[in-house]
Parts: sequence; structure tokens; C-alpha cells
Amino acid sequence: MAQQIHGHTVLDILSENSLTREELKSYLTEKYGKDVLFHTCQSEGLDFDTLFDFFISKQKVSCVAGKFSSCAANKCAH
Repeated sequence: MAQQIHGHTVLDILSENSLTREELKSYLTEKYGKDVLFHTCQSEGLDFDTLFDFFISKQKVSCVAGKFSSCAANKCAH
């Protein structure tokens, strides 16, 4: 069974380090395994690309010079 990680964990990583999309994907794969799935407050069973696209669409991450970081103002507060 694939490990499920909350999206907040990913946002926390991006609050500490600005990373490219590929750097973040590689980091998460190395830390949690290639079959890792993610969940949010509204969805579960998301792969990395679906989660990351969700973050972009909800402006939970911002990109400067090709590196992404989390937008604290757009993170839910629970």
C-alpha cells in the first residue's frame, strides 16, 4: 500500500526551501518512495503532479526564477 502524505507536509518543505518542481518531486520520491500518494483537506490518492497542479491553481505556491515556495497567506489554517 502506498504511503499517503498530507499536502501540508509538501507546503512546509517549500516554506523552508525554494525548489524547482523536479527538485521537489525528486526529494519526495527519495524520502517517501516512488509510490507515494498525497491527500489534501478535500481530496486523497493524488500523485505528485496532480497535487502540485492543485497548489498552483489555488496559489498555494509561487514561482520566482524557476523555484517554488509556499504562500503562507494561502495555506489553510488547520
